[in-house]
Amino acid sequence: RSYRCLVQALKLDPGSTEVNYNLGIHYLKEGQPDRAIHHLKRAIAGKPFRHKGFLFMGIAYKQKGQMGRAAGYFRRAAGEDRGDITSHLHLAEVFQRAGHADKAVQEAEKALRMMRGKDMFTQMLEALTKTDRSSSLRPSAAVIIPLLRDACLGKSEDLKEWGELLSEREGLQRREKQKTGR
Repeated sequence: RSYRCLVQALKLDPGSTEVNYNLGIHYLKEGQPDRAIHHLKRAIAGKPFRHKGFLFMGIAYKQKGQMGRAAGYFRRAAGEDRGDITSHLHLAEVFQRAGHADKAVQEAEKALRMMRGKDMFTQMLEALTKTDRSSSLRPSAAVIIPLLRDACLGKSEDLKEWGELLSEREGLQRREKQKTGR
């Protein structure tokens, strides 16, 4: 229903940054990155949507397997909002998938430094491992959890504890996959 409303709203105002932004996110969730890119480019023109628009453009290019372009948009998103942990987690994933393990760990470390305490860390971990329609918009837990674990180990006592939580979560995910056969 909301998709039909967005399409109708776009017909009334094709230049609406808000409508284009929401349609872009809809198409990302549906696994249609080319359509998402079309709308997100229009959304980025509006100042309120620049940061998130860059983030979602990065996700669209990641979905297309274009890791270099994805990294460029994730960097722009991180530049728009210096406190954005998610952009750094996506960057870590993109670098890991592109074979740049050193850069991936650096981004994971940046994300960890931005987290304010164990509660924030636990919330991030829960969000990463949550399975719902929006999971295609989040960094891959299978890639990020081991990177964060490696970034935590050998650090302060707090980060060692976080590393142990990540190891536990990674084991749970592995057992879940074995049960479901995926």
